[in-house]
Amino acid sequence: MIRHSKPNIKRADLVGVLENLISDNIADGSMVRDFEKAFCEFSGQRSGSAVAVGSGLDALFFGLKAMGIGPGDEVILPSYLPTAPLHAVLHVGATPVLCDIGADYNISPSAVRTLINEKTKAVIVAHLFGLPADMGELAGLGVPLIEDCAQALGARYQGDLVGGFGKFAFFSFYATKMITTGYGGMVLSKDTRLTTAVREMRTYIGKEDLSTSYNSNITDFQAAMGINQLKRLPHFIEQRRQIAETYTMRFLQAHLDVPQNFEGREPVWYRYPLRVKRSLKDAIEFLKKNTIEAKPPVARPLHQILGLPAEAFPETEKAFLKTLSIPIYPALLNKEVEYIAKVVARVT
Repeated sequence: MIRHSKPNIKRADLVGVLENLISDNIADGSMVRDFEKAFCEFSGQRSGSAVAVGSGLDALFFGLKAMGIGPGDEVILPSYLPTAPLHAVLHVGATPVLCDIGADYNISPSAVRTLINEKTKAVIVAHLFGLPADMGELAGLGVPLIEDCAQALGARYQGDLVGGFGKFAFFSFYATKMITTGYGGMVLSKDTRLTTAVREMRTYIGKEDLSTSYNSNITDFQAAMGINQLKRLPHFIEQRRQIAETYTMRFLQAHLDVPQNFEGREPVWYRYPLRVKRSLKDAIEFLKKNTIEAKPPVARPLHQILGLPAEAFPETEKAFLKTLSIPIYPALLNKEVEYIAKVVARVT
């Protein structure tokens, strides 16, 4: 079975972790600081700062807290999204306001505009599947933007890396993300007051006020892996891009509905979303019989979880019912890519 997703762990990652373990400095120490610095430099934000935390969810939670967002405030976010951002908004006591998506699978700027009111404190903009959102339109809305880069590390909008357009950005280093530390996340911001507040919140050690302190550190051996993974990220992205090009060429020949190409946006292809005509369940079962694991890229839209009417989210509903996610990751062999393209082309 060709797995849907898979981490890309190489010898350099193992050596880096082993060297750290041998040093006995395995907790939150200098290696974490080095990872944060390297991440900031990679992101082109030398004047800003990055703070490593235990998960992408924690990164968003701490960022919202640092912005002073809480009860009585509203945060707009897309319905077509994994559940972690919804959890973070609810955990700070704010009210989530769900929004429909556009043709790029990301939050619709025109739909956001209709939802903004005096209670709106932020808009969470996900670069879903590694496909950059329309930051030009969203930046003109006059509301602080929070970039969800959990699936988009290395993606670019108009030549600039995503993660630098909003108040802050958050990233995930889960096992199958663009880079991995096993678990982990990062807050990135040009506002050093915000990142200082996040750094204060992420640990309770040495704090007198435990009501505003948590336990969300990563370890030095996680950071050692992160540093090595970050060095190879450009190669990871290029491998994903080449696979995506192969898929698109084969699927266009088969008259399948491939992802749209938006001018000025450079995706990293964390996922390859493909619209299918048959039922999603049948398509997934067909591929399974042919030893290919495929999944819905979003398990369940947030409006369904909150019990909101489907009619208010027509584009989200279409995407949920007809979008298939097929394997795309650096560890795929060329013969596996060709086989996947051949079999998926038969999905109608």
